[in-house]
Amino acid sequence: MTVPSLRHRKPFLGNRPFLRYFVPLFAATTLLAAVGFIFVERSRVDTWEQEFRADQVSAIQGVGQTLTQPIVDAAGDLAILAEQDALTDLSATPTDAELDTVARIFEGLSSIRRVYDQIRFIDMAGMERVRVDFRGGEVLRVANLQDKSGRYYFANTVDLPRGAIFVSPLDLNVEQGEIERPLKPMLRLGSPVFAADGTQRGVLISITSETSRSTPSAMTRARSAPHSTSPTRTDTGSSPRTQRMSGDSCSMTPIDR
Repeated sequence: MTVPSLRHRKPFLGNRPFLRYFVPLFAATTLLAAVGFIFVERSRVDTWEQEFRADQVSAIQGVGQTLTQPIVDAAGDLAILAEQDALTDLSATPTDAELDTVARIFEGLSSIRRVYDQIRFIDMAGMERVRVDFRGGEVLRVANLQDKSGRYYFANTVDLPRGAIFVSPLDLNVEQGEIERPLKPMLRLGSPVFAADGTQRGVLISITSETSRSTPSAMTRARSAPHSTSPTRTDTGSSPRTQRMSGDSCSMTPIDR
């Protein structure tokens, strides 16, 4: 049996010119198609990522506004409260009558807003002198007052200048040295209180729980209640324009101080 010499074998595509050109063309076409497909898919992915990021940014901004607006409202309330005559006219040793007037203002604000778990006036020694709670839809003046001199929010507020606002991180409420249960994350805002002569009388502390801040019905009631327009402060030269709340009805009227 004779085996043909390899030298006499013709190339596989030697007699097939069509295949000789088709195979490289097919390979090039396939490569271009693959590159085009990858480019199109990458463009689609980039477009989807951009749309996803835009949606996320919009959602985050919405959540941020939802979370910060109650804080802004509470800070405005506290800044106005600190400038009420009942507080700026307090004597160095407040009388029961003076503290009763402060309590009525706290009760009026708590009843209107319905979002403050507690509103307190604490003297320079760190002792609560007036405290009003909002529990189960009712406004209550607390008689069992406590020493809060060791609490961080008092220390951080008492050294602030007039008109400044302290905003705490969320933490748990402590009553009589014990963490309140069920656990309630609380947000505290504080503002120093100064007398008309510039002498500091103490601090105001408002406390809002995460539950009351995030309850739509509570916020809706606060905004729909009579006289519930959120108070604002604007500067007109050297005299800040604010709102005045009376001790009896907590009605608000513009005044200049």
